[in-house]
Amino acid sequence: MFSVTLLFFGIELRNIKNKYNSLNESNELNLSKGLWNLNETAKYLSISDLQLNAIVKRDNVERANAQGSFDTYQYLPNITIQGEYYFTKKELDKWIEYQMNNGTRVKLD
Repeated sequence: MFSVTLLFFGIELRNIKNKYNSLNESNELNLSKGLWNLNETAKYLSISDLQLNAIVKRDNVERANAQGSFDTYQYLPNITIQGEYYFTKKELDKWIEYQMNNGTRVKLD
């Protein structure tokens, strides 16, 4: 009876550990992934999804209304696929560097 209880307890501990590990892995950002969705990008930038969405929408409108030329990284680089925004780490890093070097203050609506 005691060995059956230990076996059951061991199986339950393993199941709990596996659930914890899978939850933990899902919260980690995959830096090698080609395109990041809005949620992944917000995690990388340490802002909320809503804040990132507001920045992207505002930048896309400003970019569309820009008169003449503008610096590539003045606006957050993204692509839209089937109505969803996607980003690359490489372009995000360049955008961050541009913002830092130009003293730009990004408004978090």
